[in-house]
Amino acid sequence: EAVAGPLNVPRRLLAVLPREGLFNDAVALVFFQAAVAAMVRGEGLDAGVLLRFLYGLVVAVLVGVVIAWLAGRLRDRLTDVTGRNALSLVLPFGVYLLADQLGASGVTAVVVAALPVRTHQSAAQGEDRPSGGAMRDVAEMPVTRAAFALAPAEFPTAVAHPRHQLPPT
Repeated sequence: EAVAGPLNVPRRLLAVLPREGLFNDAVALVFFQAAVAAMVRGEGLDAGVLLRFLYGLVVAVLVGVVIAWLAGRLRDRLTDVTGRNALSLVLPFGVYLLADQLGASGVTAVVVAALPVRTHQSAAQGEDRPSGGAMRDVAEMPVTRAAFALAPAEFPTAVAHPRHQLPPT
């Protein structure tokens, strides 16, 4: 926005650019995951890697689209702000876990699910943003603190047994 703002780029385009960049990053992660898996198994970058990439991408997009559609229908039926905010808080985790269980990219599925959810919010649901942001901040704080507190506990194991954490070469 800092670069495009002075150029008078339309607001709709400014809204789409970050989402498109996020989707590109998610697709790159899927390809990277397929390539690393092939290298760990001792395979080259062949048709199998491409098929795993395509499977992971297609299934992730399908999961994201279907769950976003279902969540939209459910959100339209919820009249309580707290219920809609709870749905928006739980939705990414559910989408990620479902895609991961199917062997697809959870990150890509979450990005795909978030796009229509964000763009189809009604004006009435715009009132959910302040309380939803506060709710996410409250939920994020203990998780972030726990991650930073528990990460050093793995340092002694990683230093004592570095080869244990890596795949065989």
